[in-house]
Amino acid sequence: MSFRQNKIMKFISKTATYGLFCLALAVIIIMYTPLVNSLSRPLMVKADLQKANVIVVLEGGMYPGGELPLFSLMRTVKGIELYKKGYANKILFSGRTGNPNPLKIPEENGMARVAVNLGVPRQAILLEDKSTRTYESALQTAKMMKENNLTTALLVTSAAHMKRSMLSFEHAGVKVFAAPVEPVETYVNDSMERLLFFRAVMREYAGLVLYKVKGWN
Repeated sequence: MSFRQNKIMKFISKTATYGLFCLALAVIIIMYTPLVNSLSRPLMVKADLQKANVIVVLEGGMYPGGELPLFSLMRTVKGIELYKKGYANKILFSGRTGNPNPLKIPEENGMARVAVNLGVPRQAILLEDKSTRTYESALQTAKMMKENNLTTALLVTSAAHMKRSMLSFEHAGVKVFAAPVEPVETYVNDSMERLLFFRAVMREYAGLVLYKVKGWN
């Protein structure tokens, strides 16, 4: 190996070592400090619970077996709670959570199925199952609301997801009031949960930037 090649290899080795050290330090800071708790706060929107024509619940994913993960379950329960308290006579579940649902049967949507099982009448449920991202949900929901003569919506989603969602729905011409679920992002203190929430929070910041660049909010 020539002197030049040896020098290059040493530089690469030092750079890699330094990079791994920085990565390890960053992971430790994320897991064992309240960094993610602080980063999540600017994404929050204060709840503005008002009676509306419809409660719009944004999907948060669904496992292959049909079970709802934490975010989806929290949003679903919040939407059902608001419905039973009389904030609206309709619940619209927005987003494709599983397999295509050509017959529009509520039980085939994981979130709607839970709502039906917990006493929400089938006729009170609307499904929007074409969208795969927040901006698409806003556009498709706006279209469905217009078709059903609905003008105002109480928007339900995760606390850290609310800011981007509100901007998208307002940009789509929907008058929305914020109904975030419990903001667990602000007080989580388990190291692994902090690591998980950090990914979700960073995704929201990246989404805000992307949506701004594309003119989606």
